[in-house]
Amino acid sequence: MKYTVQLEGFENQAIEVDPPGLFTSANIFINGSPASTKKNGEFILKRNDGVDVIAKVKPSFFYDAPSLQIEGKTIHILEPLAWYQYLLSSVPVIWAIGGLVAALIGIGLIVANIRIFRSKMNQLPKYLLVLFISFVLPVLYMMFLVSIMGS
Repeated sequence: MKYTVQLEGFENQAIEVDPPGLFTSANIFINGSPASTKKNGEFILKRNDGVDVIAKVKPSFFYDAPSLQIEGKTIHILEPLAWYQYLLSSVPVIWAIGGLVAALIGIGLIVANIRIFRSKMNQLPKYLLVLFISFVLPVLYMMFLVSIMGS
């Protein structure tokens, strides 16, 4: 998912940040084309006045929207989620009691919840979907396990 960023000195240019994924590194696009890379994940961006500046995409601790570090300033691409959104998103951590496979499922569900909160859905469907993932899926999973163990 690319995020459009408005930067001072780049007013006539379309800057987009593609955050790192599970198996991909971050990328910055200028007017639809990938920015030149320097090293260590640094990108060279040319301001409107022709001066080259170094930019680096900084991932967030949670699988969330990254920030952009440019000319010594940190620019948050998106506002951080509210504390209660992080709390609701992290409820699937309870899956960790089910062993390694269940813990991996729980981590995937946490990432899914954060992505849902970042989506462009209306608020009510967002919260209903996150509540379903966080509270109903674990119950269904336990019921499934009990039915298999009882057979």
